[in-house]
Amino acid sequence: MGRYDISLKAVLKRGNSRILGALGMPGAYRELSPEFPSMRKRTADFLAVVKQPRKRPLLAQVELQTSPDTTMMDRMLRYSADIRIWASSQNDLMGLSGHQTILYVGTRSWKPRGPIDEQNLWFKPDFVDARDINPEPLLASENLGDVTFAVLCRDGNRPHVIKKVLERIVAAPAADRPDGVAMLSVFSDLRHIGAFVQAEMDKMGISVDLEDSTLVRPTIDRARRKTAVELIIRSLRARFAGQVPDDLPQQLEQLSMEALQEAFDRSTMATSVDDIVAAIAPRSIGPKL
Repeated sequence: MGRYDISLKAVLKRGNSRILGALGMPGAYRELSPEFPSMRKRTADFLAVVKQPRKRPLLAQVELQTSPDTTMMDRMLRYSADIRIWASSQNDLMGLSGHQTILYVGTRSWKPRGPIDEQNLWFKPDFVDARDINPEPLLASENLGDVTFAVLCRDGNRPHVIKKVLERIVAAPAADRPDGVAMLSVFSDLRHIGAFVQAEMDKMGISVDLEDSTLVRPTIDRARRKTAVELIIRSLRARFAGQVPDDLPQQLEQLSMEALQEAFDRSTMATSVDDIVAAIAPRSIGPKL
């Protein structure tokens, strides 16, 4: 999934998404932890209990796929078994029927091979190509993630759909716009319409700082932290060859960005590596801000 993973999962995790309804599972839902114990640790893309109108709740799993995968059916079967065993140990989930869906958002034509049909085993999860989903209910959703996901759906690359998405982003609260633009940017790349979307944004005067996005900011912070640690270690090794402790990079990674900046300043003036180690020791065991 790579760089698309965070944005695609964020749509469902924002709450009140209409995508589950578009996949045949309408109703209010409660997200569950995507991690569950098994012989091999697995993490589902999305797992939730869906309260269906006039029906018993079901246990819904959605796996997002951006490219064809010949192992998909086997992966879903393993998920099915692991989720079933785990759910049977949870009082509030025991006995709920599972509903698995592969949601494909890639550009290449693809459909997983037919069901697994063997002695005493018949297995076939649902498969939905996002390009078959009607975008109109998503465009009307209160969830801005749904709105941006519409560009992946049927006619999602049409100008009127793109303009509607941008109009909804403009009308959203200022604090929500960076995430909206971040998700739209990712989904536009999946449909190769990024240049057109950017042109329309320029026409509409839409300008946001993606560093304010809750989806992008963690990636930026991780990159800055990694760069700062590398600069400090490089500076110390150049001045004190063979004296830098092997675990110093790990200690530095526990610091806040403010403390890392202070450590960098110290590294340029330190008379020994011990000056840095002594300065960061109390901070490296505290919470990382």
